[in-house]
Amino acid sequence: MAADPDPAPASPPISGPPGGSASTCKFMGCFGDDMDGRQCSGNANDCTSRGFSVKGYLVEDTNHTCGGGHAVCESGVLVICEKCEGPTSEPPATPTPPTAPPPPEYPTTTSTSTGTTPTTQTPATLAPMGGPASLEALNLTETEDALKEALKQVETARETVRNATKIGQSLADNLTQAEADFQEYSVRAEDDRHAAVTFAKQKALANQTVRRAQLALDDAVTGETAATKQAVVDATIAKNADQNRTYYKKMLIDQKKAEDASLHDLELAKVAVKRANANLHVARAQTGDKAILDNRRATIDQIDAHQENVRARVAEVKDDMESAFMSSSLDRDANNTPSWGRHWINGLNR
Repeated sequence: MAADPDPAPASPPISGPPGGSASTCKFMGCFGDDMDGRQCSGNANDCTSRGFSVKGYLVEDTNHTCGGGHAVCESGVLVICEKCEGPTSEPPATPTPPTAPPPPEYPTTTSTSTGTTPTTQTPATLAPMGGPASLEALNLTETEDALKEALKQVETARETVRNATKIGQSLADNLTQAEADFQEYSVRAEDDRHAAVTFAKQKALANQTVRRAQLALDDAVTGETAATKQAVVDATIAKNADQNRTYYKKMLIDQKKAEDASLHDLELAKVAVKRANANLHVARAQTGDKAILDNRRATIDQIDAHQENVRARVAEVKDDMESAFMSSSLDRDANNTPSWGRHWINGLNR
């Protein structure tokens, strides 16, 4: 659509009556455009026939209320439709588009005989001071038409004034609304900025809490890993200590066996000493009474017999105890069975 080479002055929306109601309304569109943007024919029926209500009228869509696709209406207006929920106010009357008043026209005279083009009426001339002047008679029909035309121009001018008043009221209402919006949204901006700062603080504190929790988690994981490894080390040491305990028990048993063998050898040595002393005494007393010598020999034989008897009884007990130990053990035989002795009584190898 081509632009108007000499567009009319921009005009804001012509709103309905101020005050309004508590209803919630939704913009539904603008109607009355004949697609060339010059001859507009919007009226209330364009809205009511679609089930909408009238919000206001436009001569030129300077604020892109209708989407920016409408140019200046050279005649007529655009109607703005809305759909409201709840009570609605009386729809505004369809205004007459503001137009500049035409220049005044004067009555014209035409020739009644020839019917030629009317000419401008010649102003009346003043009569000379010497007497009354003659006046040209005015055409009654033309004068009445001129009066009607003048009255029509007055009505047009009044309508223009009414439209200008409405436009001024609309501008005042828009200014009041803009001031109210400025106050409201300035307060909202302050509140939103305060909320943003508060949320930023909460975010920073939350991040710190998360970092502390992460550090605690890392410490717990590290402690768990260290404790697990140390538990394995301690269990290994305990197992080695148990093996050492078994080894040293076996060594103690072997040591007790060696000690018992030494005691046995000591006893035999003592017997040999006694026997040597006896033999020495017999040798010294060879010249003595043979009966005494025989008596000594008999005594020695008794002692020997007694020692052999003791050794036999001890060997019997030893063999029985070792056999019982091997029978009651799963991993014992003649090669790894300890010797008998006091350690059996004391329970060192239980």
